[in-house]
Amino acid sequence: MGHDHRLRVEVDEGRCIGVANCEVCAPQLFRLNHFRIAEVLDPASTSRKEILEAAMDCPVDAIIVETEDGKLLWPK
Repeated sequence: MGHDHRLRVEVDEGRCIGVANCEVCAPQLFRLNHFRIAEVLDPASTSRKEILEAAMDCPVDAIIVETEDGKLLWPK
């Protein structure tokens, strides 16, 4: 069952250093690819709270979270 929060989640591949905190926090949403760069899977599979917690747990703020209408939620 999906979550109707309609957030856009993106990874800034140039910032990602492959720590994998996001994958630990939200394994249904993030995974590291073979370059050890995080990839976004399915934002609808994850609660808004989990998405924001995973983004905030990134030590280099490589995860960008916006509302559907483009309001930046993270990084601040």
